[in-house]
Amino acid sequence: MDRDNFKETFINQYKEEIHGIWLESEHNGRFDHMLFNQKLEKVWKFAQMDGLSEYEFECLVEESLPDHLEFESVAFPWKKAA
Repeated sequence: MDRDNFKETFINQYKEEIHGIWLESEHNGRFDHMLFNQKLEKVWKFAQMDGLSEYEFECLVEESLPDHLEFESVAFPWKKAA
């Protein structure tokens, strides 16, 4: 497997994982932003180790969430105030 195929494979896995944590964070039609952001931070740690940039990860999250969800409510770890 060449490098591009390998990267595409783990990018797809991260998309699925992000979609999964969205599903876990949706309760009775309400989205739990805090739970999602907490779980997303854990996913980001692994994605970072796999070589994804902040921009690539942010794009993955945006692609993985449903259109009706407010993307602005996602708290990316690198954007947190110190």
